[in-house]
Amino acid sequence: MDMNDVIRFGGRGKPNGVTQAKAYEPGKGNVYCLVTTVCGVEFISYYCRMVVIDSWGIRLVNPFRRISVIKGGCDMADYLPKDLYVFCVARLEEIPVQEWMTRECY
Repeated sequence: MDMNDVIRFGGRGKPNGVTQAKAYEPGKGNVYCLVTTVCGVEFISYYCRMVVIDSWGIRLVNPFRRISVIKGGCDMADYLPKDLYVFCVARLEEIPVQEWMTRECY
């Protein structure tokens, strides 16, 4: 995939041409961001470095989100303890790694 490529998922059970699960990894120095739409407003909720997609859903492998510490003015990555499964209509966009993504929340 080229930078800023988009992977679209039409929702659980919707035919998207996928017959078997397929893993995707972004190019070097990039991550995927999960974009969902609620009432016409787009939200980026999680980021990851690998996804597995089949006709039933998207699996974000080792997903993380952005955490901001207001007092210290620092942003960092907060990793979920498990993989995240998404069954609704969504898209994954490939974006460059940002500095805050390299700092992990403990």
